[in-house]
Amino acid sequence: YGYWNLMRNSIVITNSEFSRRAIVNALGLDNIYILSPPIDIETFRNVALMANGDDERNDIILVITRIAPHKKIENAIKLAKILKDKNVGKGMKIVGNLYYYFFDYYSELKQMVLDLGLTDYITFEINASLDKLLSIIRESRVYFHPMIGEHFGMAVLEAMAAGLIPVVPNEGGVIEFVPQEYRFNTIEQAAEIIIHVFNQLPKTERIKLSYSLNKFSNSHYIEGFQTILNELLSQSRK
Repeated sequence: YGYWNLMRNSIVITNSEFSRRAIVNALGLDNIYILSPPIDIETFRNVALMANGDDERNDIILVITRIAPHKKIENAIKLAKILKDKNVGKGMKIVGNLYYYFFDYYSELKQMVLDLGLTDYITFEINASLDKLLSIIRESRVYFHPMIGEHFGMAVLEAMAAGLIPVVPNEGGVIEFVPQEYRFNTIEQAAEIIIHVFNQLPKTERIKLSYSLNKFSNSHYIEGFQTILNELLSQSRK
């Protein structure tokens, strides 16, 4: 009751329409503002897209996620199994931070990789630096997001800004900026999308996707926050 009362008497700002609907359904609130978090678009675009083009890119699938059970990283491993069996791609790299209380989950993932015969296909990069992440992005062509129902998806946007094609679940905040043709309902469908990207998608599509994200820049975030503040100040004067 205390939390509900706090929310009812607060100005609520959330990160996506998906999150807004969840708050409305849970608490019955209205007049919730949406303000997407800012993405350092220029860093990812300039370093990983503009500077290198396709020269260093390989058919590698990249996953960026915290190593935690709710992130459903096993979905990425299942995808890797399908792709390897079809002789598609040169591997998958899973990059993410790991905290001590999820060591058991990480051990389970590594055992799953071993059991499925994917030790030569999947590489984990744990607690990588930004420079290391950007280096991996330069080598990759596709970004895969394993979690269904992600509230927003900052890693997806960062990958898109860097020129990777996103392949994401058809549910959650990610569908508000990822085109329909790159959303999947099953892991098998995700594999088919990736095969299409590797075999048929032109470089121009990656560049077009990158430049469609300017509305998530730092400057647009500041403008959006100022707009909300000005509206609230205007209402308070009435």
